[in-house]
Amino acid sequence: MLNPRTSLILAAGVSALAVASSCGSAKNDAVGDSAADVRVIDSPVDVKVSDSADEMRVTDSADEVTVTFDLTDIDPAYVGKFIYLGLLAGTASCTSDMGADAHVAGAIVTTETCEISLPAVAKGTYTACAFLDVDGSGQPSTGDLAGQLSLVLTADDSRTWSVRDWMTISSAPPPTIPDNVGYQELTFTDTSRGRTLRTAFWYPAAAGAPDASGGPYPLILFSHGDHGSSTNGQYDFLKNAWASKGFVVVGPDHQKNTWYDADDSDANRAAIQFDRPLDIRFVTDQVLLLNQDATSFLHGMINPDAIGMSGVSFGGHTTLMVAGATPNLDHLAEYCQSNPGCDWDVCCLQDEIQQLYPGQRIIDLSDPRMKAALSLAGDGYGWFLQDGMAKIKMPIMFMVGRLDTLCPLDTQAMPEYEGVVSTKYLFIQDKADHSVFGNGCSQQTYGDCDTLHEQIEFVSTAFWMLHLKNDASYAEKLRSYAQPGTTLLSEAPR
Repeated sequence: MLNPRTSLILAAGVSALAVASSCGSAKNDAVGDSAADVRVIDSPVDVKVSDSADEMRVTDSADEVTVTFDLTDIDPAYVGKFIYLGLLAGTASCTSDMGADAHVAGAIVTTETCEISLPAVAKGTYTACAFLDVDGSGQPSTGDLAGQLSLVLTADDSRTWSVRDWMTISSAPPPTIPDNVGYQELTFTDTSRGRTLRTAFWYPAAAGAPDASGGPYPLILFSHGDHGSSTNGQYDFLKNAWASKGFVVVGPDHQKNTWYDADDSDANRAAIQFDRPLDIRFVTDQVLLLNQDATSFLHGMINPDAIGMSGVSFGGHTTLMVAGATPNLDHLAEYCQSNPGCDWDVCCLQDEIQQLYPGQRIIDLSDPRMKAALSLAGDGYGWFLQDGMAKIKMPIMFMVGRLDTLCPLDTQAMPEYEGVVSTKYLFIQDKADHSVFGNGCSQQTYGDCDTLHEQIEFVSTAFWMLHLKNDASYAEKLRSYAQPGTTLLSEAPR
């Protein structure tokens, strides 16, 4: 899990950009009225630049400049998505792959006026690249680029940017939910911890209604990434795939760690390490109660003896803790002493973390109801080390892209895999990076996003079919799996 204080670059993901937005509401950052128009082709979205037909005003302080956008005509499907802005010096062409040196900021789309704050820049000519995160991937990806704007800073005192040209670029609509998958959202409140959890559900459906004919179905809990969400469309390609194959998938939004309510104080950054697995435990309790409730859409849909745990990035870390991996606070202190810096931000929060569990050195937040686990581009090895990973007793699969620089194979998934002593799998895609588990893929790394997603869907579903549905035919399908550019390792319990 990267420290957001060191990852405010577009290439590191839109999720970090929520910290830079300056809109009127913590949950509703959007965009007020003009004739300068940007249309995203094939989807009814207008991006308008305030406050006249030929210029937009930029106000500034010593530290930043502010740009105002208007999305009053935006389609409701895009409310809650990110609009993000990259700034390049000169007259460069925009691409979905923005360099780390680009000035970036972002905000969340509502139906109201929104201001996006950028770092202060010198007088000159710039190219502003506008994106809408239409696929919910949380990463720059195919279809997100909405347009590019040539801006000229004419004077240091007025900070006036003249609109010279706006280029329309085709963009794909958001992913749709398959006909055989239902989707709903509920909100659960854990009064004992003071946490409110918006929660999304994907489940087998027919004609829009829950389809219990093939049930009861295994349940998969899903934990989103740092500053991510389960209710904004991230990772839907995978959840839809699982639900269409006969699984109920449930993903809570981890309060104070989403794109709309992130609290990046040191106290919360420390506490959220432990709040996340407890969120999963609480939501599992609530879902199983709904399964017994004759008035619930989930009534009788779930097999309580077949529950799995999965998550992406920080959600992969959460998955390991729920599956049984235990942090040792003494080992963590030693690891951070020999690995100084904040690239992995728990090492910046040693004092806060060590105070959360006074008198305890090994922290066990596992849930014995889980029968299998799947970590996607996860991190946290320095949190567990081999002793902690060896506490996992259930079948587990790790999935990772060889080009992932946020949670690298060599320092995260590989040593985690090696530390596990239960049934284990490691699936590696040579041409994938950290963003591959979103609905889109990073243009920096992918060759054929559809192919990568098909591979992920097949291997992950085969894992769940074998270990949650007990379909032994999938053991051979996993053993014999072979696709160009992929490696699937497996090992029986030691």
